[in-house]
Amino acid sequence: MLFLSACGPGTCIDPSTLTYRVQRGETPLAKGESAQVDLIVTNRSDHYMLVEGVSGTHLAAGGPDSLIGAEQGSLEPDGQGGYRFLLEAQQETLPVFASGLIPPGQKLPIRMEIVPQDPAGSFTLSYWGLTADEAATHLLFPARVKGQLDRTGFVPWDSKALDKVARETDAEGTRSPVSVQVILRPELQKRRPRCTVDMPYRLKLEQ
Repeated sequence: MLFLSACGPGTCIDPSTLTYRVQRGETPLAKGESAQVDLIVTNRSDHYMLVEGVSGTHLAAGGPDSLIGAEQGSLEPDGQGGYRFLLEAQQETLPVFASGLIPPGQKLPIRMEIVPQDPAGSFTLSYWGLTADEAATHLLFPARVKGQLDRTGFVPWDSKALDKVARETDAEGTRSPVSVQVILRPELQKRRPRCTVDMPYRLKLEQ
């Protein structure tokens, strides 16, 4: 079952258009023991879903719970509304890189470490729901040079071009490469989203 709350910038997505599954590896899950699982979220809405973070009943302490962070290197304005990303710089950027963008019709696997204590649990995703226009306004995307992505530059995309490129996917419905990592523009950097969706699950645990 999915639940919805109010949001900040953008629009909260109709929860009936979001589906998910919790996928575990071949190793049996045992009560109180650490294990990795993938939460695979599919966005069947006509909005872009930008997942900011995940909280949950069974998440291991100290594990990653945010899909927004810093990168090794530096960002320099390119004079055209974007940034040059200098990987060789011996420093760290501000936490503006986001890896949780799910374009319409695509899916995102989120790998997490859990320590299950009982079979029932729930993940809660914090996110922004963005139209193509809003995604183009609030995000910067990898540049394309001669048809290839160039991660040394992050640039604005207009909504029509973004919608076309970001909807390109493979047979598995995974994300377009242009959506795998994006940069938050200032308005989204200043605040956390208020959209949340709960994703309950049950696990089969060995004693």
